[in-house]
Parts: sequence; structure tokens; C-alpha cells
Amino acid sequence: MLYDWNAFLRGTITGILTFTTIHHVLSKLISCKDERQRWKQVNVLTSFTHSIISSLICICCSLESPKMLTTEIISSFTSNAYSYVSFEIGYFIYDSMDILRKSTNKQAYEYLLHHCILHLLSSASVLLHICGFG
Repeated sequence: MLYDWNAFLRGTITGILTFTTIHHVLSKLISCKDERQRWKQVNVLTSFTHSIISSLICICCSLESPKMLTTEIISSFTSNAYSYVSFEIGYFIYDSMDILRKSTNKQAYEYLLHHCILHLLSSASVLLHICGFG
């Protein structure tokens, strides 16, 4: 099967733009005197929103192809799962850029390592067409 680079780019860019927009909206809604505390609150709420969106998409993907959960976990592949993993890569890129821009503590490197590992694994699943759910 040929790679659908357009779908990959659409999913990734959509993920980046979605979470940039969510972050921007939350930044306007949350008021806090301490800028660092405000960024933390916005980051946590953006991450929470990501987990809700991801969970809903996973449920939809599992309803579309239940065999992904049971017999053919690795070899199953659907275009929606492919788009979902691409969307997740977009989130990891967005969050990594946000951490690099705003975080100043040592713990930021742990988050960046976590994101790099997830980004590599997700990218491998897209490139090898073993999406499942990434």
C-alpha cells in the first residue's frame, strides 16, 4: 500500500492547529497574575482536552474496526486510524514546541523525551502501516 502523505500532512497540521487554537482560547479565558502559573493551567487543560478528543476518536476507530482490539492488533489498518495517529503526531509536535518556548525547569526535558519517544513510535506506525491505534 502506498503512503498517503497528503492525509498524513492534513492530520498532522490539523492536530497542530487544533491544539494551538485550544491553547489560545484557554489563554484568553484563564486569568492569573503569575504568568508561569497561568501557562501551567492552560497547558494542563489543553492536555486534558487532548485526552478527551483522543479517547473519543479511539472509541470511533474501535467501533469502525473491532478487530483492531482483538485478533489483528498490529496488522489492522484503516484510514481513520491513520488519520488519528497523524493527528496525535500533530499534538506531540505542538506540545513539544510549547514546552520549548515556555518551560524553564529540568522536568521539561523529561516531557520532551516522552514526546520524542511517542513521536518516533507514532511515526513508525504510520510509515509501516501498522497503525492499529498507534
